[in-house]
Amino acid sequence: MLWFKTLLILLLSLLVQGIELNLNNSESIDSALSLVADGMLNYYAGKNYGGTIGMFVPPAYWWEAGAAFNGLLNRYLATGNDTYNMLTMQGMLHQIGDNSDYMPANYSTSEGNDDQAFWGLLAMSAAESNFTNPPPDEPQWLELAQAVFNQQVYRWDTGTCNGGLRWQITQFNHGYTYKNSVSNGAFFQLAARLGRYTGNQTFFEWADKVYNWSVAVGLVLDDYSVLDGKSTKDNCSAIELTQWTYNSGFYMAGSAFLYNATGSEVWKNRTSGFVDKAAEMFFYEYIVYEPACEVSATCNYDQTSFKGFLCRFMAYTAMLAPFTRETIEPYLKTTARAAATACSGGYDGVTCGNQWWWNNGTWDGLYGLGEQMSALEAIVAVPFMDAAPLYTHANGGSSTGDNMAGLYDDETSWAPPSYLPLNSILLLVLFWMPMLVI
Repeated sequence: MLWFKTLLILLLSLLVQGIELNLNNSESIDSALSLVADGMLNYYAGKNYGGTIGMFVPPAYWWEAGAAFNGLLNRYLATGNDTYNMLTMQGMLHQIGDNSDYMPANYSTSEGNDDQAFWGLLAMSAAESNFTNPPPDEPQWLELAQAVFNQQVYRWDTGTCNGGLRWQITQFNHGYTYKNSVSNGAFFQLAARLGRYTGNQTFFEWADKVYNWSVAVGLVLDDYSVLDGKSTKDNCSAIELTQWTYNSGFYMAGSAFLYNATGSEVWKNRTSGFVDKAAEMFFYEYIVYEPACEVSATCNYDQTSFKGFLCRFMAYTAMLAPFTRETIEPYLKTTARAAATACSGGYDGVTCGNQWWWNNGTWDGLYGLGEQMSALEAIVAVPFMDAAPLYTHANGGSSTGDNMAGLYDDETSWAPPSYLPLNSILLLVLFWMPMLVI
């Protein structure tokens, strides 16, 4: 029986090898990404009979779909593989909502500012990559990103905490009294990217405003730690100290976009600060992890995806602020290898787990949409650093916009959404009047 035991051990050792990944070989990278992407799309409702286009099966959240499509889009930009381009475009256009603002009726009552921002950033990614433009009778990528931005400008709430976006949009949702770093960090990054793409000073001014408020209220600290949020119930006097990977990433990449657009030493120093803090806080032996929940194995369904977005934002940062690449690259490469190794579970032998640093990167028995999304982001981050530069209007970006996007009641008359206060309406009209032409 010794031969049988030896054979069994050999077979088991083969099963836990994970996905083969040679970061020096483009075919190996693309093959690994195909396996992970296919695994992620096993959770996609839009491919099933009667399933909703642009949505993943429950318990997936609506925002996760926007995040997943962004991963597929970045995979295309990094490798040229367009396998999922049509699926991505269909999902992006199906979920825009009646007002073309990523507030679809099925999810608008439960939607948070961070949820909408994930889709707005996806539209921004499509514009920056010169992704195939929608048909002329459909809203364009830049227009969709501007619609999200415009609505979030209106929701900027000076009634408490001297400003900031609330986590939730509607008052009856849990979290409406919470102003957090993911909502404000995503808004900051969206403003920064719109500013870089269009050259419109209004977006830069809002990026400055959001960043300065985040520092003033204590979400972003002097050492570039990014804390989770504060409550409006006590006018933001107390703070939730939890640090999540993606919160740091939102501010890091936003700073890198602003440095790339302006060449400012201020944004250069801030970009470096966020990179150094993330490296210190969120990596174990150069492998990314989620300290707030991963060691204790308490990450919930969406938290398993957060560290993947940090990888995405670090790749953006290395691309747009090349002085950071020497620091960032070894973290992303080590993480990509660990993620691929941990994709060794399930009946197919390539299902991705969550704890990549655990047990030499072998599968930890965990699985789900978040795990697949994170692995995709971790692996694609490496080739993405060398992808073609992101477009702007100045260097060939073809997507067209509309400064009043998201604020149209019908084709001929302008009316802001009903939840917007009058003072915000007047401010926006005054703010945009000089800027109506990009």
